[in-house]
Amino acid sequence: MSKRLHNPNMLDYLPFVKGYSIIELAPLKKFIGKSLRKLDLINRYGVQVIAIKEFVPDRVHLIPTAQFVVKDSDILILLGSNDSLDKLREVGL
Repeated sequence: MSKRLHNPNMLDYLPFVKGYSIIELAPLKKFIGKSLRKLDLINRYGVQVIAIKEFVPDRVHLIPTAQFVVKDSDILILLGSNDSLDKLREVGL
């Protein structure tokens, strides 16, 4: 719960294995309109996009491709070390 209070973009938090978590994250403004390839979250922040929930249209993309372009209505589901997720959180502040 304290992790959610530190980041208004974080919608949900699930501990995965020791030191790693899965989070739901509303896209940061600088992510909108960019492809996952261009965002390169795995190399920049050490987090992997494992799914994206789209609301328009209503569907879920498991293991989305690099060509997927993030919209403001999407929810990113990310897996990463807690340190990496914290680094991404700091970028969103």
